[in-house]
Amino acid sequence: MLKAVTHNPDYGYRLVGLLDDRVRNGYFKKDYGVEVLGRTHEVVEITDSHSVDKVIIALPFRAYDKITQLIASCARAGIETEVVPDFFNRAQARPTLKKLVDLPVLTAASSPMNSWAYKVLKRSFDIFCSLLLLLMLSPILAVLALMIKLSSPGPIFFAQERIGRNGRRFKMLKFRSMLPNAQEMLDRKLAEDEELRREWFTHFKLRKDPRITPIGAFIRKTSLDELPQLINVLRGEMSLVGPRPLPIYHHQEIAPEIRVMRSRALPGMTGLWQVSGRSDLTISGMEKLDMYYVQRWSFGLDLLTLLKTIPAVIRGSGAV
Repeated sequence: MLKAVTHNPDYGYRLVGLLDDRVRNGYFKKDYGVEVLGRTHEVVEITDSHSVDKVIIALPFRAYDKITQLIASCARAGIETEVVPDFFNRAQARPTLKKLVDLPVLTAASSPMNSWAYKVLKRSFDIFCSLLLLLMLSPILAVLALMIKLSSPGPIFFAQERIGRNGRRFKMLKFRSMLPNAQEMLDRKLAEDEELRREWFTHFKLRKDPRITPIGAFIRKTSLDELPQLINVLRGEMSLVGPRPLPIYHHQEIAPEIRVMRSRALPGMTGLWQVSGRSDLTISGMEKLDMYYVQRWSFGLDLLTLLKTIPAVIRGSGAV
């Protein structure tokens, strides 16, 4: 609090001194140039003798009784008080103040996902861009579908159940890049190869995946296999930018608080994880980037991520 006041004079605070029940005079003099004028029970007398018109209370929340006594003493003397609640720093939440009848209520919002901008602006942008891209890329999509159909038996699309916003399940679409018996082959390979098993449970991907078809390797390297997810975006199941939607088996492996945090946002075709190394990053790295995105979302962050996605796809960095 001292640092915030003394280093930001533009806010209009002129610090007269401090009240502290344990620290003696001179303790804060060297770093902040302010004196300890007395103890908290002397608040009324000291504010009167130093012509103070406002008291800022910056005590830890465990000192709740002392905080209420200071507010009451200042209120009886007509002195304005401001309280700096320290529990928001620990919770890493953004507080806002509102009123419930005559009661002041502090709201700790852990992310901006309930904002008008997220619900309306982001959704409008998703609809416009996904529809435009589907129309523009339709010839390419048709060629890719034909190549997949001719290269190996099986369907053109691969639809896998993923976890979406608020824990809702949906079928995420991709161009099929693997053999029809991919799951059975994976189970057999993991049972036979310990090193492969370790790689799978670290990244939930394999660099040299034996299940991938020749055309599948190309569309995965170039991320063309992800294009059908524009349909998911148009449906409102996904967004252009957001935390990557996880398969159920992967979703169950992460910590409960991370699962809840990720569910606040629409899952995305691309995200901070993808443009920061994609599958080269560990699961821990993914969780940290997803947390940052959910807590710091802005429309500008989405636009920046989309711009960074282009060179990441061209490089094929981290794609498998």
